[in-house]
Amino acid sequence: MAHGLTVIIAVKNHRGLIRGCIESCRDVADEILIADSGATDDTVQLARQLCEGWCTCTVVARQYITACSFKNWAIPQAAHPWILILDVDERLTDGLSVEIQELLSGQPAGDGYQVCRHNYFMGRRVRFAEWARDRVIRLFQRDKFRYPRDDVDHGEFPTAGLKIGRLRAPLKHYARRSYDEQLEKCNRYTAL
Repeated sequence: MAHGLTVIIAVKNHRGLIRGCIESCRDVADEILIADSGATDDTVQLARQLCEGWCTCTVVARQYITACSFKNWAIPQAAHPWILILDVDERLTDGLSVEIQELLSGQPAGDGYQVCRHNYFMGRRVRFAEWARDRVIRLFQRDKFRYPRDDVDHGEFPTAGLKIGRLRAPLKHYARRSYDEQLEKCNRYTAL
């Protein structure tokens, strides 16, 4: 790729999810930056093993407060000028990988790019409400994007004065795999 790409993945005890996330990035990542918030399982070691022989795996660690503050801290630590942020329960599709490769092999016109996220609940794609029309900026130039507030868990990048493009291929988000996981996330978000 003409422009190097760092994929940032925030983790904490995600051994069961990290393999699929990293393997979906094989064709696009020059660096996988694992932002560890205190994993006590072997997530970090597994991530390093999965990256062996095809890209650099950098691990940085810090206490997790909110998603926005954690990602704002991780972004400037990336080695490459382009960033792709993935949650550990997200996967690049083959089409999205190709689209990112083609974009970064030339001169990207945008400062950042929105991705259409296909959300899955208990293995089934959500086709209604806001989750059916979910678009998020995930691919962007490292030095141009930061979340404006560190005190929220889900924020959006400010885009005033920036050129934002849209990628056509989707990103898959396996948000909730069980009712127990849904309740745990609801409890965590209400505690913030």
